[in-house]
Amino acid sequence: MELLNNFVSALLAKPFVILTGSSGTGKTRLALQFAEALEEGSTNTNKKWVDVVINRSGKIVSSDEEEVRDLCLQSNIFTAKLGDRDFTVTISMNIQVSSEDVNYYDAISKNDRNNIQLAVAENNESKRYVHVPVGADWTDSRNMLGYVNPFGAQGKKTFEITPTLKLILKALHPNNTTLPFFVILDEMNLSHVERYFSTFLSIMEANRSAKSNDNLGIIEKELVPLIADTIATEENETYDGKLIRESAEILAKAGRSITLPTNVFIVGTVNVDETTYMFSPKVLDRAHVIELQTESPSTFFNKVSKRIEVENVTNVLQLFDESIQYREREGSSDLHPLDLLKASMLDKSNYEETHQTLEKLLDGIYKILKTTNFDFGYRITKEVIEYMAMYNKIAPNHNWHSSFDYAVLQKILPKIHGNKRQLGACLDVLEDFLIGNSINRSLSGFEIIIEKTEIKLEKSLEKIKKMKRNLEFMGYTSFIN
Repeated sequence: MELLNNFVSALLAKPFVILTGSSGTGKTRLALQFAEALEEGSTNTNKKWVDVVINRSGKIVSSDEEEVRDLCLQSNIFTAKLGDRDFTVTISMNIQVSSEDVNYYDAISKNDRNNIQLAVAENNESKRYVHVPVGADWTDSRNMLGYVNPFGAQGKKTFEITPTLKLILKALHPNNTTLPFFVILDEMNLSHVERYFSTFLSIMEANRSAKSNDNLGIIEKELVPLIADTIATEENETYDGKLIRESAEILAKAGRSITLPTNVFIVGTVNVDETTYMFSPKVLDRAHVIELQTESPSTFFNKVSKRIEVENVTNVLQLFDESIQYREREGSSDLHPLDLLKASMLDKSNYEETHQTLEKLLDGIYKILKTTNFDFGYRITKEVIEYMAMYNKIAPNHNWHSSFDYAVLQKILPKIHGNKRQLGACLDVLEDFLIGNSINRSLSGFEIIIEKTEIKLEKSLEKIKKMKRNLEFMGYTSFIN
């Protein structure tokens, strides 16, 4: 639950989150299952139940493969009713109904034929996430946003429409502006992020400063009529297809560009090995970087594997709506992030003490990191405070030291990298300060004097210690390794 709270708070505070960690730690699983949970939670009342018969091994015996494919048009994951019990099941194209719940197999093994009901999405439901595997050959934004094809169907000029562009058009539709949409970029650093993602990085930050994002297009307005014409020629009468076509036509008629909507949230997963590329400071500055930890095999053997569950989906969707509205008015609002933090606190009487301590902590970390040119600017300070405010809404009774610890770990530490000569003394001093001690010493020609805080930031400390171990063994360290 703590991981999920952190992930949701990071998304609410910043619509770009990078999940890093060793292969198999569940990065893609977390992103996909969270997006699915919000999608299902907001459309649960619009499901219809379809009767299906399966045998004792889970194979569908009442429908052929073509009928099963029709069921799986929008998703192959369903809620299944079997007697008085509900199970989450997956249908594969060999007409096999499987589940991660071992009780499901106990229930179906008793009979040769089992009557189950599947909750199937009706045509008025829209898929609100897209899973995009990043290719090693991506050198520009065309794999994300599409491109003009001068030799399209019947020799006419068309626009190649990508899944990401379709999702953005759905998010821009007037019916969807309060709903969150998710782009999940799998193995994001398999190619140079700055090449294929640069448009998103620039617009993402410009959106937060401009009064209006109408002129901050990711696709210029001159191309929108071509996109609308191309979509109109596609034979797609699904609810999603109609939404995409209507959205493109509305933009073309209004003479507007395609912007990056404030209700689109981007999650990237990252593996680090010899086939991948490291991120630049520009990328890390614009994201929360969450590191997922491995677990011992014994942990796996001693717990039941199950899907990620989001408690009170309605409340979470409301928080996403508030986050979307906050970013919509951010560029034209005088609201200070500290006002947001104060408003999110249950006990306002503690605000002044929190404010003063928070200032001391951030100033202290800034002074230490400035000695090695890893100091941070206004944006990072602002986003640390915004993250803490969002975490207060997700977990109102938590200790603010915990959310500040996560914010330091995810927004300040990721940019730190270098060799032993550069970082050795700096990491020692930073570790001492994160324990809560006072600092009074010279570092790289700077006199560092910081008061004791007596606040121990456990998770950031753990990461600093790991980075120091890597520095000792390999002579070099970085946050993502």
